[in-house]
Amino acid sequence: MRDIVRRAFLARLCLAEAPDPVWPFEASTAVDSILSDEDQRTVWRHKWRTRMSEIGAAGAADPARPGVDFISHDDR
Repeated sequence: MRDIVRRAFLARLCLAEAPDPVWPFEASTAVDSILSDEDQRTVWRHKWRTRMSEIGAAGAADPARPGVDFISHDDR
């Protein structure tokens, strides 16, 4: 759940960024209808992932790697 929330925050910040915010903080945006449209959803995904790449944090937009359970993991 933390991974989903983390990426949602990152996406929200990138989508609200000036000079051309697609999801500005100060205005009402029909997010449900935008995310239900495949073309618009693709545009939003591209915009936030591109911005994450521009700031050198492209990996932060990807799902987190699975954790390792060192207690029950057996390397024998």
